[in-house]
Amino acid sequence: MGSKRKTGLHGQAKGQGQEPELDLSSENCRILYVDDDPDARQAFRRLLARKGFQIETVSSGIEAIALTRTKSYAVIATDLEMPEMTGIQLIETLHRSTPSTSFVLVTGAAWLDLPTETEGARAITCVIHKPWEVEEVDDALRRGIRLHHTRTEIRSPSRRNQENTTHVLLLEDNPGDARLVQRMLSGSRASNYEVCHVERLEDGLRKLEQAEFQIILTDLSLPDARGMDGVTKLQTSCPWVPIVVMSGVGDEELAVGAVQAGAQDYLVKGTVDGASLHRALRYAIERKAAQQRLAYLAQYDQLTGLANRTTFQEHARRAVARARREPGRRPAIFVLDLDRFKSVNDTLGHDVGDKLLSIVADRLLSAIAPPDLVARLGGDEFAVLIENISNEEMIAGPAIRIMEAMRPDAIIGEHALRASTSIGIASYPDNGLTVEDLTVNADVAMYRAKKEGRNSYQFFDQAMHDKALGRLELERDLEGACARGEFVLYFQPLQHQRKRALACEALLRWQHPTKGLVEPGAFIPLLEDSGEIVEVGAWVLKQACEQVSEWQTRLGFSPRIAVNVSPRQFEDPNLVTLVTNALRNANIDPSCLELEVTESIVMRDPESAAVALKKLSDLGVRIAIDDFGTGFTQFACLVRFPITTLKIDRSVTETIGETDGNTIARTLIDMGHNLGLEIVAEGVETEIQREFLRSHSCDTIQGYLIARPMPGPECEAWMLQVSPELVAAS
Repeated sequence: MGSKRKTGLHGQAKGQGQEPELDLSSENCRILYVDDDPDARQAFRRLLARKGFQIETVSSGIEAIALTRTKSYAVIATDLEMPEMTGIQLIETLHRSTPSTSFVLVTGAAWLDLPTETEGARAITCVIHKPWEVEEVDDALRRGIRLHHTRTEIRSPSRRNQENTTHVLLLEDNPGDARLVQRMLSGSRASNYEVCHVERLEDGLRKLEQAEFQIILTDLSLPDARGMDGVTKLQTSCPWVPIVVMSGVGDEELAVGAVQAGAQDYLVKGTVDGASLHRALRYAIERKAAQQRLAYLAQYDQLTGLANRTTFQEHARRAVARARREPGRRPAIFVLDLDRFKSVNDTLGHDVGDKLLSIVADRLLSAIAPPDLVARLGGDEFAVLIENISNEEMIAGPAIRIMEAMRPDAIIGEHALRASTSIGIASYPDNGLTVEDLTVNADVAMYRAKKEGRNSYQFFDQAMHDKALGRLELERDLEGACARGEFVLYFQPLQHQRKRALACEALLRWQHPTKGLVEPGAFIPLLEDSGEIVEVGAWVLKQACEQVSEWQTRLGFSPRIAVNVSPRQFEDPNLVTLVTNALRNANIDPSCLELEVTESIVMRDPESAAVALKKLSDLGVRIAIDDFGTGFTQFACLVRFPITTLKIDRSVTETIGETDGNTIARTLIDMGHNLGLEIVAEGVETEIQREFLRSHSCDTIQGYLIARPMPGPECEAWMLQVSPELVAAS
């Protein structure tokens, strides 16, 4: 498509007939101008404002795409050369979502040769050359507005319903056949047909650019197209419009070829009457609509309108294949997951969650420009395909834009929600040679970003891969570990500072059949994620109570035993029943059992926590707040909880000996004593820490300085050695 100065709308001359006056103040005459040059934007705005146009300007295609999601424009004028997205790319993107909008291309080139096979070039209404002339701009925009109004009117459901009009584009070079088709359609009682007749394919393609048609009826033999060539070009130009071929040749293979080229039906001239023609057109329209709906469902996410997993993988495979052919290309895959999205669904409901996902999709589209692709993989997981990068700094650019786009709160009704995301990045060929490998590795990096504090991005490396494989192996081996008897309890003694009372904490260990003893930090988070922690926690509670009963029977005294309650266990409605049954079956006094819940658990929902703790306390068990000093608990809240013990976190104990650390530890001890609570310091490993805690009246200490966690028989021997008088007294 060549263009010189004074190019009018599709080559039409000015002044051919009187055109109605436009109300430029109405919203359906609004114009958007896109240009990265601030001087050009200002000049364009001033020019149009003097002429009475409603004009908005933006500096990039990304901003334009974001605006069109909330506003409609009669005309979008765009500069051709822009850094992030060319004018052609912008028009191609917007034409799909706003087909009634007129597009004007602005360029400083004296001559412009545009490839007509591109969708963006075909969608251009006209071209304006810089430096522009006032009358040229005024004429182009007014024509663009009128074309927009024409398209909108044709698209209007109210008009279609009112007139029951089906707009038919008829391509037929035989005048007699054309009159016959028009006569048959005009006689239809079931539908009102409006036929636009052209004799050449070139004219038909031009009409498809100017107006909207519900169906195309074409002969196979036209002056400028023979056989399937015309069908293919019509299908390529407007793939959403159904095509019916009407030919004088009754050949089965020809009919099949037409359908394969994109036609919905093949009719033979001389065998069709008005009723059968109407039926064929109606069925073709319905079949095309069904095909488009199925194609959309197969390729796009219904909620957000983004590409789905299948479409994303197809695009990514093409990008990787292109990179194999062109060694300089390096595509990259981002996997994104919303931070704390589950809590939104759980607390505010799925309707709010769906609205948040839609907002996130819009923000991702505003941050990522074509040809790069944004997709929703499922749930709150999204993906981005970056077609080509040259270095890590270039990869970081889109990640930073995404996080910036997510920064403002998402306002949904009365809720202001944070929409931050964790991003994992894997690039070809360094992090994988296939789409599957790149996606998996980006997913691994995304989980690292979550672990590192969320709202960040991480590049994949091999160490992540090895760690992820190890995690997968542990997850697999954990299945059924409890039933196979692979879990064991270790016990870590506690030492009271002023008296010889005995107590210990029950700690879960996993005796892996090949890896040996696995530390809890490696597998307990996996149990939490899978939900198996509830079953395993019930086993720990039962075993701990039975151990106390065994010591009581054999040694004649009952040491107090502390058992950790995980977040999922604490939310389990059967927790009180489990504790009751464990105490009853072991036949031990409830005061021998202390349940430890972390500070973060009780402060997540203090009202519900107070109710749950009251039910447990009513059983007669002791309640301890574990990891105290790591959160933001208000001491006033502690008064509401029926707790007996505060366990100062090891992170506080580690700072004893430093000025600030001493102050914090002393304050926690004093405040706890003022509330009548027993104070336990965890992580005591030095004499300096023990002496400080003793001198400030900390009741009990726990840590490697006293004893390491040990199996039941060793713990029993330790107690006998440390406190033989308790055994004698019993």
